[in-house]
Amino acid sequence: MAEIPVSSPIRTILPADKHAKDQPRKRDQSSKDRDSSPRTPVDVERDIFTVMDIPAEEVTPKVQQTLSQIMAEFDKLRDELKHARSHIQYLEELSETHTYLPLINRRGLHRELSRVLALGERDGVVNTFVCFHVRNIESIRRKFGHGAAEAGLTWAADCLSTACRDTDIVGSMGGHDFGLILTMADSENAAEKAAAIALQLESGSFPWDGERLSLKTAHGLHTFIAGDNAESVMALADAELLRKEREIDAV
Repeated sequence: MAEIPVSSPIRTILPADKHAKDQPRKRDQSSKDRDSSPRTPVDVERDIFTVMDIPAEEVTPKVQQTLSQIMAEFDKLRDELKHARSHIQYLEELSETHTYLPLINRRGLHRELSRVLALGERDGVVNTFVCFHVRNIESIRRKFGHGAAEAGLTWAADCLSTACRDTDIVGSMGGHDFGLILTMADSENAAEKAAAIALQLESGSFPWDGERLSLKTAHGLHTFIAGDNAESVMALADAELLRKEREIDAV
């Protein structure tokens, strides 16, 4: 009986083909169907002997059983790793999603800002961040309740998402604030776009308990410059927002 070479590593398991030594392995539809079907103990044994180039008749039943158990364990670990990666991805997405708004939250917005900043600096593209604040949402909450306030913010989120391009990014900054990343937009273009969105928000209304409620907003923006990071962009846009709010209150 031929000896099993100890030094030979067990390579990644490939679907076995009894003619593999004589002709190239083909990937037709039937092989795809076999790949997607559950692996049986016979399949595991066949894979082991094919990978290690050991004829089945030269391996004792005890060795066959041991190798089959090892490869079955490999399959189990591979499935567990796939499930773990899928769960990690789910948790990452969940951590960057707002609790009830159909938007990414501040953490997700921070990540997207960092990404757009890096791409803009690399490609020489001008981008602008806009911070929107819903000024009268607390008044709506006090008069109509939390449900009305959430409905108003949800309506605002839908309006912002609809008004933006596919390349733009909309997210919640927390509370009553929204953040918009307007890609390939300088300060002039971004100001025009933000003014149009503000007009749409304030001229429209959303239904609540038989009434139509409207929102009042204010916004500030900051066009990216060299040396910016996600936090500085948010802070500078928020500073302009506060300045405009003071001007509105002074009127």
